[in-house]
Amino acid sequence: MVPRAGSKDYEPSRDLFAFDGRLRGAALTGLVTRENRNATPSRSAPEKVTLRESREETELMQGAATYREWRERWQPILEHRGPKG
Repeated sequence: MVPRAGSKDYEPSRDLFAFDGRLRGAALTGLVTRENRNATPSRSAPEKVTLRESREETELMQGAATYREWRERWQPILEHRGPKG
């Protein structure tokens, strides 16, 4: 949420992320830029990032064969980070 221009109210941010980079071997390297597209647009300075291959992350990305398997895997995370109330 970001302040709405000329108001005390807030509105959802309209962030746009752009990535420009290359995949070489087991690493993805490039620049990430964030742009806020609300009434007062702003752009962040490009940030250099490198994502390396990770066995743990790869295993997390494997899809569950059934909804039950998916739910068992993600329920603890949903309870901790999901909607409250």
